[in-house]
Formats: sequence, structure tokens, C-alpha cells
Amino acid sequence: LRQLQPVQHQSLLVEFKVQCTITKPGETVRVTGSCTELGNWIPKDGLNLETTPAQFPLWEGSTLIKLQQDERRPQVTQIEYKYAIVRESDGQTKQWETFTGNRVLHILRVKQAKIEDSFDEKYHDRVEFFQWMP
Repeated sequence: LRQLQPVQHQSLLVEFKVQCTITKPGETVRVTGSCTELGNWIPKDGLNLETTPAQFPLWEGSTLIKLQQDERRPQVTQIEYKYAIVRESDGQTKQWETFTGNRVLHILRVKQAKIEDSFDEKYHDRVEFFQWMP
């Protein structure tokens, strides 16, 4: 029998959308989490999400996450993250999501994922995966 090797992807494009009604003028929503692209749990360094008056309370943004940081480390199989409300002027965290634990995105054999969440509700409203790999 031939043993199948796991597919090694270089990166994953993740699009985040979150409903957040509690921001005030001068505040933004950021995604922060367990990888460099999400700020390594430092909200001011996380992925800044954007909204407009017409689309509020929907905040959205995307990033390309490296799955293989270097050859000495194993490939990333999951990403933990949370949303935080941050003051735009100085990056100070105003509020984290309050539930226990973190959100988790399990990395499948895909190159792109779209996530829809609601702020402070732990479970995804919807996750879609695209571009399945052989």
C-alpha cells in the first residue's frame, strides 16, 4: 500500500466578517490570535476590520496566513482567535470577547476560508471553505 502524504500549503487566505453593534465612534474591531498575521494575541497588532455607515454593524477584513512558518516547525493545523474592540487613536484595547476559551479555525485542505461571526457569541455563524486541494 502506498502511504498518502499530507498536502503542504504555503498559505491560507482568510476572510473575516463579524457583526458587532457595540462599537463607538473612534473604535474599531480587530481579530487577534495565535499567529503573526493576527498579532500573536496583541490586539493593536491584530487584523484591523473595517466598516462603513452603510454596512455597519458588519465589520470585515482579510489576511493571508502563512501555514509553514519555517522548515523546522510543523505546518499550522488550526488557528485560535478572538475579536477585540480597539481605540483607533492609540490601539488601546477597550473590550475583548468575554466567553471562556478561544474561537478555533481548523485548517483543512483548502487555500481560502470565509468566516462569519457575531461579536461575543462563541460559535461561528458560518464558515465556508473554497478551492479544495487534491
